[in-house]
Amino acid sequence: MIIESSETGGAETVFLNLISHLDRRRYAPFVGLLSRGWLYDEVVKRGLVPFLVPTHRSFDVGLLVRLIRLIKELSVDLVHSHLFDISVYAALAGKLCGIPVISTIHGVVDVRERERLTRVKFALLNRCVHKIVYVSRPLLDHFLQLEYADERISDVVPNGVDLDRFDAENVGSLRAELGIPHGELVIGAVGDLRPAKGYDVLIRAASIVRTSIPNVTFIVAGSETPMRGDLERLAEACGVSRNVRFLGFRSDIPAVLKTIDIYVLSSLSEGFSLTTVEAMAAGLPVICTKCGGPEWVITEGKDGLLVAPGDPHGLAKAICEVATDKTLAARLAAAATQTARKYSIPEMVERYQGLYRSALEEP
Repeated sequence: MIIESSETGGAETVFLNLISHLDRRRYAPFVGLLSRGWLYDEVVKRGLVPFLVPTHRSFDVGLLVRLIRLIKELSVDLVHSHLFDISVYAALAGKLCGIPVISTIHGVVDVRERERLTRVKFALLNRCVHKIVYVSRPLLDHFLQLEYADERISDVVPNGVDLDRFDAENVGSLRAELGIPHGELVIGAVGDLRPAKGYDVLIRAASIVRTSIPNVTFIVAGSETPMRGDLERLAEACGVSRNVRFLGFRSDIPAVLKTIDIYVLSSLSEGFSLTTVEAMAAGLPVICTKCGGPEWVITEGKDGLLVAPGDPHGLAKAICEVATDKTLAARLAAAATQTARKYSIPEMVERYQGLYRSALEEP
């Protein structure tokens, strides 16, 4: 099992959930990482010691050699790679070692579509791997439209969440810790501070919402990046610096969700959106942009609302609609809880283990 990122994020969380719930009577996972970080530490907590296979350049022959050596030394039967670039190396290493490779693509942003060699890399993947897994049908359709993906070796396996962990009855709110007054409306988002998350759109929407709902706080929980300064300056310019709070990385996401009244995803692109399903599992009404994965999970008006990406006015309108219509909010939240049950970790793990069995049974 190998992934190219060791930081926080949806792909890394799925990777961690997968290795943690494999049937150990049948599968013994070895974990390969390119660097230390949050994921490295979390893997160690689960009793595994990751093998570090660092890389230092855009095409690293040494990385390929190290992967081949690792596969042979550990007598690996199958490789499962996550994210695009490392999957190319894994595909070549698996082909040269004569073992099957399964690769998972987690989002559009994982692939540099304008890079000159991207088409060549996809061609190598399509030729060398047993299956390429996409975490949602819209993500697969995107790469089919670009003529990168090959449907004959493609499959869709939705991400899974720990439904019990996000049972709103089992966790407490952070309102007292964060100093949020009683009766304040809290709009929340979870995700690292990255351009694809569209937090600038969320801040502009906050300035519109505040004109109708003065007692409102927007909170964003996610690992900080240099973007935070730009976002804070934008909030100041929009007059909502007191209404928008960045919490940084939080390991207690169930408690963060318990604090929120309405969950908002303002992303420009999402392969699936694990955090949206987590919010749905926590019993929250959700409002998401039509950015790929969410419109595959959500049925508009039934278990959530969908708005156009990059449109702060449309986002603000949807927030105000849910905030002022308690019946609508309750109906969306109840339906969202039911929808979330389709995306469990056991279901995801079994789908992947089915692919492992299929790959290992082929001559």
